[in-house]
Amino acid sequence: MSKNVLHAGSLETIYDAGSLRYIRLGNEELLRGIYVALRDAEWGTFSSVISNETIVSEKDRFAVRYDCHYNINGLSVFRWHVTIEGNQKNEIVFSISGLASATFQKNRAGLCVLHPIKTCAGQSCEITSTKGEVLENIFPIFVAPHQPFTDIQKMRWITPEKNICEITFEGDIFETEDQRNWTDASYKTYSTPLCLPFPTTLHEGDTINQQILFSVVSPKHFRDIQTTCENNVDLEFDLTKVLSLPKIGTSRAGTRPDRQIISWLRKLQLDHYHTNLKLYEDNWQSHLEEANSEAQRMKTKLLLALHLRCENDLIDFMATDVVMSNRLKEITVLGPSKITESRFIEKQFPHLKKKFPGIQIGAGTDCYLAELNRNILNGSLPDFISFSINPQVHAFDNLTLIENMEAQYDAVISAKKIYPTLPIHISPVTLKPRFNTNIKEYLSGNMQYDHSGDWRQHTVFAAAWTLGSIRNLAAAGAAAITYFQSVGDNGIISENRDTKKTILSPEYLLFSLISQFKKAQFFAGICNDPLKCTGIFMNNYSDRRWIIANHTDQNLFVRISNLEGIAQLKEINSYDTNLHQHDPDLFVISSATNINSNTVRLNPQSIVVIDQKIATGR
Repeated sequence: MSKNVLHAGSLETIYDAGSLRYIRLGNEELLRGIYVALRDAEWGTFSSVISNETIVSEKDRFAVRYDCHYNINGLSVFRWHVTIEGNQKNEIVFSISGLASATFQKNRAGLCVLHPIKTCAGQSCEITSTKGEVLENIFPIFVAPHQPFTDIQKMRWITPEKNICEITFEGDIFETEDQRNWTDASYKTYSTPLCLPFPTTLHEGDTINQQILFSVVSPKHFRDIQTTCENNVDLEFDLTKVLSLPKIGTSRAGTRPDRQIISWLRKLQLDHYHTNLKLYEDNWQSHLEEANSEAQRMKTKLLLALHLRCENDLIDFMATDVVMSNRLKEITVLGPSKITESRFIEKQFPHLKKKFPGIQIGAGTDCYLAELNRNILNGSLPDFISFSINPQVHAFDNLTLIENMEAQYDAVISAKKIYPTLPIHISPVTLKPRFNTNIKEYLSGNMQYDHSGDWRQHTVFAAAWTLGSIRNLAAAGAAAITYFQSVGDNGIISENRDTKKTILSPEYLLFSLISQFKKAQFFAGICNDPLKCTGIFMNNYSDRRWIIANHTDQNLFVRISNLEGIAQLKEINSYDTNLHQHDPDLFVISSATNINSNTVRLNPQSIVVIDQKIATGR
């Protein structure tokens, strides 16, 4: 699919698979994207095919046209005809004309605009309603539980660099939501308002027509707008901001780990072993015994997530003679609804704490921050609050996954604002959604997890994303994080289906490298372009380690603010991961490159590890 850099006057944008991404003026991102969406009755995304695509690009203007067809079970049900035009006056017009060729149900059909958090949060925004009323609002700094802007016909705001942005909407009523509730790093303006009933039925022959006009007035002349070299970034470390590395663990998979896998997991020095117990299933006790034994052999602590369908499930659990070893560290109570309800907390948590003295008892959700943000729990009784994270709630491409890393920081900061006295646990972090929270099976308590893996799970790309996740969650002050599963398609360890050999993923190697500095000072790097690079720095005085990821598909030169003197560099990339797939110690003893510069070159989609020994006096 085409990916082109386009210009409209002083504006620059990327056309990518029917959408506009990263609309910028110089180095300032004005919009994260504009795209057309069609969502089904369970908020799933219809499969689509783009055809008849034409792109005309000139120095200060462009025109894109294409058709987008949607199918259900092989049957064509809908078609958009899309026109996108940019002109020399810093204007972009995105127009769509849709026709239903069959009758079906939908929750959304139309244009969506994504606003970047960095340049919008805290900025005033003038909203003109469909009635012509003008209201002053603010893009929220903390994650807004509900729509911050509604009934939008026009929105106007001024960016930090004093660029005046305006969007005019036609064809429907639009409103804005804060997508950080699902750890998407944007605000989204969309139609139709969610206060109206959904799903609705599109009948054969129905049409939808919408248009967005985006315009920018800049105080700078085109010649004065500067852009940085796209292959050079700065990575700053503020050595006055020492962070605590969160407690890191992994989640138990559905299969029993063998002796070799237990040995590899034990080497990671994991802080916990997260286990889901569905108390409404007959075999939960055998699962508990197995998990306890595995945690014992891994020499780590056991975390239980108790899933309930009704209150009696927990009563039966407490009435059972459950034999617990000293491995049990925490219990999270999930259910019987999407969150641990305050009424339930007040009634049952005193009994739980009496049954399990000395064990931390937490509440929260197996879903996203949105549930906690919209349904404030009684925070006086739980010992911690827990929610889950994944970067693919709304879109699934590589760029979206990298974009959404920074939203994890905002999610934790906002959770801490709601529950200021409680530690925040993120459990689990996964690369793809485990279930759809909007379908009837989930709402009725009959939902089964999707155990199929994301194709990127065992790649350097996923390890680089994980590094970004650790960096952002640590910077926000998360107390504990559960990453992925121990083994399997969603695991940090997998098995080659042909040879049956155990394979250690690049994420495993990342956790191994971090575990060697568990007691060190931890610092989160600040990159001037976080979509390209992530870095952390660990210092235990005699030894220092930087771990830095290149998220792009190009070579990247990274200037590291606190790197001085001779150091040793090793690289993890997609070409040599087989060298340490069966033994992470091979990476430790592998040859390193001596460097004596604070600027390092990273290959595309790679991670570098920089080690430096510091002489200590007696």
